[in-house]
Amino acid sequence: MSSVWKFEFKIDDNIEIEMPEYAIVLHVDMQLQRKIGIDPMAMHKEEVPCIWAWVNPEKPMVKRRFRLAGTGHVLPDVPLQHVGSFKMSQDRLVFHLFEVL
Repeated sequence: MSSVWKFEFKIDDNIEIEMPEYAIVLHVDMQLQRKIGIDPMAMHKEEVPCIWAWVNPEKPMVKRRFRLAGTGHVLPDVPLQHVGSFKMSQDRLVFHLFEVL
């Protein structure tokens, strides 16, 4: 049995995400979410970077390592595989997500 899961992550150079073994990354993008602050009546919207992956929930969880770089940023000299690119801040910033192999 398989399904698509969403994994939120923080904007950082190095990212580790636990997902079921052999998960296949399908898409990377920003998703608008409603967040509740201290006052439950005061909701605000926040964009959160997410990975959507096709997973088999019965597989064991493993840590996957990713590298995030903005356009023009220097990438490390290690084997990387491009996973996807996404825009944020009203398309002023473009980030590129790579899996560390």
